[in-house]
Amino acid sequence: MWIWGLCGLLCWGLPPRAVAQGDDIIYVDQRKAEASLAKAIEPASLGEYSKAVSKVSMVCQQFPDYAPAWLTLGELHLKLQEWASAVKALQASIRLHDRLSVKAYHGLAKAAMQMGDYSVVVEQTAQMPSFRLASEEQIRDIALWRKQAQWALHAMKNPDTLHAKPAPDALLGEESSYLPCLCNNGRQIVFTRRIKDGEDFYESNLKDSTWEQARLLDSPLNSDLDEGGCWLSPDGQMIWFTGCYRDGGMGSCDLYYSIRQQGRWQNAVWAGAVINSSGWDAQPTLSSDGLTLYFASTRQGGLGGSDLWVSFGKVDSTGWPTDTLGNLKSIPWWLWHEMEPDKLLWTDPIPLGPELNTPYNENSPYLHPNGRDLYFASAGREGMGNMDLYRARKITLDVSSKTSFKNSDFQRLADLGVSIVLWESPVNLGYPLNTHVDEMGLALEADGNSAWMSRPYQGRIALHRIGLTPFARPLLEPEVPILVQLPDTPLNQRQKNEWILKDIYFEVNATTPLPASKPNLAHVASWIKMNPELNIEIQGHTDNTGNYDKNLNLSLKRAEAVRQALIRQGCKASKLSAVGYGSTQPIATNTTPEGRTLNRRTQIKILR
Repeated sequence: MWIWGLCGLLCWGLPPRAVAQGDDIIYVDQRKAEASLAKAIEPASLGEYSKAVSKVSMVCQQFPDYAPAWLTLGELHLKLQEWASAVKALQASIRLHDRLSVKAYHGLAKAAMQMGDYSVVVEQTAQMPSFRLASEEQIRDIALWRKQAQWALHAMKNPDTLHAKPAPDALLGEESSYLPCLCNNGRQIVFTRRIKDGEDFYESNLKDSTWEQARLLDSPLNSDLDEGGCWLSPDGQMIWFTGCYRDGGMGSCDLYYSIRQQGRWQNAVWAGAVINSSGWDAQPTLSSDGLTLYFASTRQGGLGGSDLWVSFGKVDSTGWPTDTLGNLKSIPWWLWHEMEPDKLLWTDPIPLGPELNTPYNENSPYLHPNGRDLYFASAGREGMGNMDLYRARKITLDVSSKTSFKNSDFQRLADLGVSIVLWESPVNLGYPLNTHVDEMGLALEADGNSAWMSRPYQGRIALHRIGLTPFARPLLEPEVPILVQLPDTPLNQRQKNEWILKDIYFEVNATTPLPASKPNLAHVASWIKMNPELNIEIQGHTDNTGNYDKNLNLSLKRAEAVRQALIRQGCKASKLSAVGYGSTQPIATNTTPEGRTLNRRTQIKILR
């Protein structure tokens, strides 16, 4: 028990009746001091820590040169999360006897980090002596906090320019509100609110520029137990969420999903024994097609605390609906009315590895609809201390079943034909987005310029809306193999948000795409529907052969024909516009056949 740790302070190698302080010897009545301290900490064994603080403080006043009393007082303040008082007491302990215990330095660094007093962390740990009995965890913690404090001091001298403001009262209420998820272009929000009976989901919609009063969601999402941490599909028709202690679950908290039909959420579906474990499984986020699942878990196999895990899904599409021509309809799996839970199969989850996970807590992952940028919170990396927000960008390796990996998890996925995902080193989103308190639960709005998050505010955890700096924003580049980046030529200044549509064919002077264009148009339509928040301009371009006005008209009609083809495959008309540029924007010379071929093109541009 914790009280024995305190009692142990009384018998640590001090010379009889003396306490060492630098080169001097300060004499105290050690037997009397020990007896007084042992008596003073008795209330702590009953959980009466405040009473113990009062009594130990009296011992410190009676024996001001007795280092173990100050160390004990510091640990009691730590227990009560009285950080400033803990720092003061532990500094006194170190000043009197700097080699008494590593606990003095560990507790001091912890308390100072909790207050954002980074200079104290750097200064005190710089002169910490070695301790033979220090645990690996204590040494690791002190090294991390020192590294974070140094990073934070530099970041505070070079702050980013951003605006963070608490959510309006219609969303906040009087209780803690956190872990937002968004859909419908950021005009609908579902978040977790802690009330006296536990955690539940609340929902609100943005009408014009005002958020409606948040309302409690009905069952089956909410129950008499705890719910918290969710992901909404971009169309708002599917939700994945965390449900705790429900009948049939495997651990403290498990993952569930529900489909919205006719405006109401249907019965929650347990995500199954492959995904869930006897540990804590929570805070899901999915790719836009709903077939790649990231979540936080304390299950075995991680690096410590809660880690980030991933599982890959596949739908048994037997009986998938077709159109009047017999072609498979391009719809998300959750809108297939004959979809049954046992038709959704998942691979065994694997941890994202030391590239993202640490021995400390990682949680609240959020995957941007581009499928590349993963945002998450971590307590174990360079930053401001406690939980900070980070972004990692993925690198995908296409593999076959013949690909060989030393990593057993990678090999298992390769054998299944699943692409291997690697990650660039996570980057801290910077100060003052991150501070010395806990920031977590980042969810981006559609344009990637703004986001919602949770952080302490006026004695509770509160939703905040923030403007993201360019550094923190996601890529809006599509991950579609048939989109080709414009070549970088003397005639063209490459635009990162423009791509040529590969293999879209027209006959000479015709405005209807040839049948050979159909597969690639289907790919483009599928990508657009997975990113419904994007506004896209479809552009038609020609070479300079022939009449200028006719070329302009021809390019517009071709762009509109592609737009209509995408609309017929389920893309929203309001998100697509068609523009004809004729021969006004060449990307190559028109003096050669090869150059004219490059200039005759259809391309898309993502509008901010």
